[in-house]
Amino acid sequence: MIQEPIDVGVPSVVCKMAPEDTPHHLLIELVYFAEGAANNIYKIRPWTEKSGRTKAVLWDSATQTIFTPEASKVLRMSKGLDKTPDCRQIKLGYEEYLKRLFKGPNVDFTEHLMDHDLVYVEHAIVSDLNSQVGSSISLRQRNGVLTQEYFGLLLPDMSTVPGSSFAIELKPKWLAQSPTAPQHAARCRTCAMRASKASKAGAKSHGYICPLYLVDGNPEQIKPWIHQKVLDAMEEPLNPRLEDIIVTTMADYLTSGEGHKLLLYLRWLQRRLDPLKSDFLNPRLGAPKDPPNPHFWVVNLCLTMTLRDCSMFIIVHYDGNEPRVESKLVDLDFKSSQKQYDWRKKELLLVNGGWYKALDLFSGDEPCKLFARQERPIRYRW
Repeated sequence: MIQEPIDVGVPSVVCKMAPEDTPHHLLIELVYFAEGAANNIYKIRPWTEKSGRTKAVLWDSATQTIFTPEASKVLRMSKGLDKTPDCRQIKLGYEEYLKRLFKGPNVDFTEHLMDHDLVYVEHAIVSDLNSQVGSSISLRQRNGVLTQEYFGLLLPDMSTVPGSSFAIELKPKWLAQSPTAPQHAARCRTCAMRASKASKAGAKSHGYICPLYLVDGNPEQIKPWIHQKVLDAMEEPLNPRLEDIIVTTMADYLTSGEGHKLLLYLRWLQRRLDPLKSDFLNPRLGAPKDPPNPHFWVVNLCLTMTLRDCSMFIIVHYDGNEPRVESKLVDLDFKSSQKQYDWRKKELLLVNGGWYKALDLFSGDEPCKLFARQERPIRYRW
């Protein structure tokens, strides 16, 4: 029987204050970079005297040596929020549940996955990280959401390298319609949720595209979206010819190449694992009845919702003769089973609130593929 994520113990890698006699080339500094809803991200850089930042090192307790990462890394730290897994649970959930989904007898998508290296972060370093968060300009952080954990994850740094590479973030979300959406719905689940949020506080419109277009396999449908994402990602303008080549290469990658295969496989997993396709789990029927195998049902639901909330980074290397594109899946954090009633509540609100079918609420540039007519041009929100 599948087990829930459990404590994985103390990892061998420790991020700690540097001893006084540490050679200069082994010193690192951690710099606040970004945040997500449940975590903070810090860049790992070589320490410089000019920065004046705290001197830190990565210590491998197994070999009793200080080491530096072989490639550029970031440190991800959980905020310790309610109903969100800590980094130990993320690590085990990834290894036990998520990773195995991407390799089987006839499929192998592991090239799109990233290593999740668990690291223990000493108290003094955590205090330093939180002091950086407290002085950041982020509204969430100024509201007092700081790092609450002493475990982190070392992940690849996919930041833009001017003149060499850049990455754009794609949120696949629900690549198929919700199995509990009303018949003849005019919005997909992602667009319905977006419309619901926009009615209350406004939704981010910049760079949005209905996820159903992403699995259509039509490069002309997504080229305008890709073009804008490329413009947003570049710190300096590209040569127009190179820019056109990059946009075309990315469009082909996502509509007929390896990226398209990955998106189709994600959609298949979302459908295959989703237990909500069963009538007794239809949220319109009220409280869920007892499924035949409660534990199996909960695990599959958590896996499904994890795959509906991950991100996909499209990395473009353009320092050679021809642009080269690859992709990595991130935020594959095994969802807490405590969230199942929250998910149920959201679906009920979308169904009962008419967000799937309320045609009178559509604006002139409604982005959902289900609403778009065959002869109408696709409208993007920039």
